[in-house]
Amino acid sequence: MGFWKMLLGKHAGADSREEGRVASKVISPLPPDRVLAGGLPLHAIAGTLHSPSKGPDAFEANPAFVALLHRVVRECAPTDPGAQAEAQRIGKGWLYIVDQRRPPGEEGVPPEDIVGYFAVKSGRINTEGYTPNAGHRVFTHLGLVRLPGMLQDVLVTRAAEDVRE
Repeated sequence: MGFWKMLLGKHAGADSREEGRVASKVISPLPPDRVLAGGLPLHAIAGTLHSPSKGPDAFEANPAFVALLHRVVRECAPTDPGAQAEAQRIGKGWLYIVDQRRPPGEEGVPPEDIVGYFAVKSGRINTEGYTPNAGHRVFTHLGLVRLPGMLQDVLVTRAAEDVRE
């Protein structure tokens, strides 16, 4: 069942003339008071959790949020001081944008926590060389995506904007 059909759809109850509401939980990086103040723009909904008892495996990401997430990384990571410093350290190769929801000091980064990566040449980020990781998971047992540095603030700010795309 598609994201919006599950979120907004209805299903027949025990009596086929009776309609029940679909129980879904939406997840957003915005605080609850923002939701109560006037709802959420489509791109502010990270996804829906169809069955909380099944955990992250029951989460369906919202394509509009995923597009916003990668747009923020593509546009803003090259100007992030931390990303620039790492690119200079690397010199040549790949700059991985890693989800920050894991506790500091854990060894290795699982593929589901790599948001995407940039090509680096001569210590500089190739702004046209961003590749989103199709295997990145927006929501895991550790929670919702958390971008590094200033990128998280930009993501939350842009998610709060009621922009018609």
